[in-house]
Amino acid sequence: MNKNFKYFNIFPRVVAEGKETTIKVEPLYGHNKIKDGAKYEVVYIPMETGGDDKGEIIGKPFEIQPVDGHFEITLTFMGEQEHRIIIWEIVGDEQRKYCSFSVYSLKEDLYNLRPYKGDMHMHSCYSDGKESPAYVAGSCRKIGLDFMAVTDHGLYQPSL
Repeated sequence: MNKNFKYFNIFPRVVAEGKETTIKVEPLYGHNKIKDGAKYEVVYIPMETGGDDKGEIIGKPFEIQPVDGHFEITLTFMGEQEHRIIIWEIVGDEQRKYCSFSVYSLKEDLYNLRPYKGDMHMHSCYSDGKESPAYVAGSCRKIGLDFMAVTDHGLYQPSL
């Protein structure tokens, strides 16, 4: 799992291709708090048409300002592809990577299907799994699944 999804709320992660969209990046914990006096820049890399998976940067970084403790990055995502976004934090002469993540753009026909990510076959300790149903559900949420189904063998009632 991308560690930035643990420490930041990034929404949306799937966007409509060719439409201007605002991505909200919100730090979840104090160690990622936006610093007063720091400057923040964004680098945007469309992976298929303007960059590569080695992080080659095409285009110029642009500055962004925090809004109520979070960032709002408005871009138009062209093509059906992955788009890498990197936020740099600059304090004085020091520059560090504050956050990096991907956003995926889909053409309207696929985007309108509202893709979700999940697992339809999981087991808990009431069957041949090792953890409680609550732990299984919490772990699925933690890794970003939108849905899950516990499919324990034999008894249905204990998994409720």
